[in-house]
Amino acid sequence: MAETARSVPRIAAILAVAVMLVLAGCSSGGDSTPGATTEAPDDTTTAMEDGMDDGGTDDGADDGSDADDGADDGSDADDGSDSAGDGLSVTADHTEALRNAGSFTSSLNITSTTTQNGTDSTTGIELDVMIDQGSDRGYINQTIGSRLGDINAESYTAGEETFQRSSSPFGTQYFYGTEPYAGSNVTPVNITSAGVGGEQLLFGAGNLTWTEEGSDTRDGVDVTHYSVSDADAIEQAGGQLAPNATSIDSVSVDAYVDGDGIVREMSWSFSGIDQNGNEFDFESTYRTTDVGSTTVEEPGWLDEAREQTGN
Repeated sequence: MAETARSVPRIAAILAVAVMLVLAGCSSGGDSTPGATTEAPDDTTTAMEDGMDDGGTDDGADDGSDADDGADDGSDADDGSDSAGDGLSVTADHTEALRNAGSFTSSLNITSTTTQNGTDSTTGIELDVMIDQGSDRGYINQTIGSRLGDINAESYTAGEETFQRSSSPFGTQYFYGTEPYAGSNVTPVNITSAGVGGEQLLFGAGNLTWTEEGSDTRDGVDVTHYSVSDADAIEQAGGQLAPNATSIDSVSVDAYVDGDGIVREMSWSFSGIDQNGNEFDFESTYRTTDVGSTTVEEPGWLDEAREQTGN
């Protein structure tokens, strides 16, 4: 697994950093102090670092932040009547609509496969987010592969309390925190922010100009299908996800947006050659479901967490 993570052109590492933002800074409680955001437990952090090429994650994250430039270019090119506009507006509309809906469920699935010496190796990331502002509850479940095995982190916030469950090959741990979370080893789910289901998960979309393809349905909702036809923009955005790739080809990017501006589904698929000469394939699917009807239930491990933490 270690060789796999290093030969994948930092895709897993960059996406893991972005996904971890959801569980950390981007999901910190509105009333909590800056010091309330803490790193994952030592065993989880160590395994995660071992499973990915941490040496380049800063560069990848910085490259991703340059998406504003790409968005400006895309909006300038938006002259056709069949265009949905630039990706920056797509992600902004999506986030605002989720916030107005009050509840939603989102999921992100990422698979990256590298062929090295004739052998395929695959890594993956799974993320599920459930937000219900009405009940003041939020839940996040994330699984990331590492060379030592899968690492899973779950967070459940209800009102002013947060319980977290962390499991890895080293075992399972439980954590508890409450407002204002200062000095706590727990980061709450930010129930009032739709960012956890919005722009943080629409990787690379800020660079793209979408073209309307027709009508479809997702999650029982009528949607408009958009794709990206600008090969240069696709390669630029794909390069931000795979900055060590020497070439990117066979790209497909599709988005399905409902009448409220919510991205019900967005998929990325591309392949290429990394700096070591290995072929790689990348697939990512983001979905938004149960908008306005999501109910966040207590996780099955909550009683155990209360017992273990004395809360």
